[in-house]
Amino acid sequence: MGAISLHSANNTAHPCILDFHHIMATSTPAWTNGDLYTWVGPTTGGNWSDVSNWSYDGAPATHVPDTQTNQGTVTIPSGVTVTVSSATSTLSGVNIKVAGTLDIASGTSALAVNNLEVASGGTANIQRPLTANNVLQVDNGGTATFANVSQDWSGYPGLKPSIATGGTLNFDNSNITLGSVSGSGIAGNLNISNGSTVKTASNSTTITGPITVNGAGTSFTDSSALQSTLTLNDGAKATITTNSPC
Repeated sequence: MGAISLHSANNTAHPCILDFHHIMATSTPAWTNGDLYTWVGPTTGGNWSDVSNWSYDGAPATHVPDTQTNQGTVTIPSGVTVTVSSATSTLSGVNIKVAGTLDIASGTSALAVNNLEVASGGTANIQRPLTANNVLQVDNGGTATFANVSQDWSGYPGLKPSIATGGTLNFDNSNITLGSVSGSGIAGNLNISNGSTVKTASNSTTITGPITVNGAGTSFTDSSALQSTLTLNDGAKATITTNSPC
């Protein structure tokens, strides 16, 4: 709109000028930097979308960490369980570090995050497709479980896992196509169970950690750079099309 001149009763210009551009710029809220968010909600039953569960820079938050969080890092503390409800579709501005438990509820759309790191002692329970601008990172001692999820990680939007030695990636009743990996590749434990179907899309999937496939109707199909041990239990099946030391 630009500047507006104020006029007096005799229609002469008033020396006071209101600059609406300046007003809008100075009113930009300060909550867009996510690393200042702190969880202050309950240790169990906490809802990510409830603003009363967050503080921002020591004061009550006016917004939850969301797509506008400008790639700051939000940590779920040890001993705390936080749920991302099915109503939340994007946290694409948020780096999430899970030292406690993060439950991502089932929903009709994928959940977008900037980065999801499951730290040592942390647990992420994921019940819908997940996309990350960066990676799904599971550290030594961390566990990520996908339950009832169907997703092609080799497509777009996909997911690049980095599972460190000592980390665990579980697939429970899920249908997953693995694509490119990042960082450590899949160097930790890969557990496939409860009727899951997991396959690799290409040689871009580097798996060096142990693979365990459990239960009838559960299968693993590999056409990648597999450098791992493979264990089949209780009628599980595997198809290996690479020269791997299984």
